[in-house]
Amino acid sequence: MSTDKRTKYRLDIIIVLSVVVIGIVMLLALVFTQKSGEYVIVKMDGVEIARFELYSDTEYEIKGDHGERNLLVIKDGKAEIKEASCPDGLCIRTGKIDKEGQSIVCLPNKVVVEISGDGQDNGVDIIAG
Repeated sequence: MSTDKRTKYRLDIIIVLSVVVIGIVMLLALVFTQKSGEYVIVKMDGVEIARFELYSDTEYEIKGDHGERNLLVIKDGKAEIKEASCPDGLCIRTGKIDKEGQSIVCLPNKVVVEISGDGQDNGVDIIAG
């Protein structure tokens, strides 16, 4: 192997390792800076239909206009979709959420369950020009 190829190979390894290390540092920073939420906000078709405190155990059936349903369970400070009428069940497999900004989305049933820290909807409603 020539000296030029060795140098290029070493630079490739340094670049790849640098990207991996930066990614791990960013992931750790994200995990350790996430705040616990206080409220669970339920939206259907973009409209808020319910709001619950995250630390009060609750079961809430989310019913759609055309027979869609999701069962939201809030227990021990975590929220999850336990049952859903959607065909793919991705919302169920999302698991439990409890950190501010996390969400569970059921696209077929047009349901979004999100965690908020202050009880306010922090979503952007308009596009700023």
